Amino acid sequence: MRTIQISDEDYEFLKDLQHELNTQTNDGNADPVYWGVMEHKMEPAPEGCGDAIIYMGDGATMTTEEAVRYVDENIHDYSEETQETWKDVDKNWMDDVVTFIQDEMDIHECRVVWQEEKSFISQETGAFITKRACKEYIEKCHYNHSKPHTYAMTAYRNFELGRLLKILRGGLDFEPVTKSIWRDVTEEADLKRFVILWDGDQFMSPPCRWPFKDFEGFVMAMNKKYGAHYTKWTYMDEIVKL
Repeated sequence: MRTIQISDEDYEFLKDLQHELNTQTNDGNADPVYWGVMEHKMEPAPEGCGDAIIYMGDGATMTTEEAVRYVDENIHDYSEETQETWKDVDKNWMDDVVTFIQDEMDIHECRVVWQEEKSFISQETGAFITKRACKEYIEKCHYNHSKPHTYAMTAYRNFELGRLLKILRGGLDFEPVTKSIWRDVTEEADLKRFVILWDGDQFMSPPCRWPFKDFEGFVMAMNKKYGAHYTKWTYMDEIVKL
């Protein structure tokens, strides 16, 4: 068994990644699985396919309801005869609304077009190893995409990715290169233990005395609040050494 020395940050990253790979869902896909960002947008379609919508020119489109509101907001600029004609138009019928806009309001670009929703995998992000990472990206950058959500895919016959994921899932034995100064929480309490929040090579808070019985529960609660492995406990003499 060979040993690879890595930084503490990389060690924690790989350890968390292994846990995520071994516990995440595959959304019904066969291994090896990777994740992408699925988007949805409306694209032009042949007549009769998808949904009909009103094109107003210069790339602007409206639903029938939106077109009716548009006419209502602007009809006062037209003659009384045109206003009376508008009263007789069936506002629920798209073709009638379009005909009125064309003929009475002289907006000749107005017409009925057809479009349908298309799904596609974003080419901007590449692949994600875990579903969690893909979801976190969407939460932060959703404004760059159209109706984004995670999408699992099978890397069929991608032997390189398959082997890498197999190694990450079970081929890494997470034994630290150097022995940590942190003592095991199962040691018998002697009322001399202290709690600190620890981040890499610096304290995140002053040491706090914790003489109560449910010490392990307290550490777990703090880890849940501040992130895994951030809350530690030690003895005062160990704190001095740090």
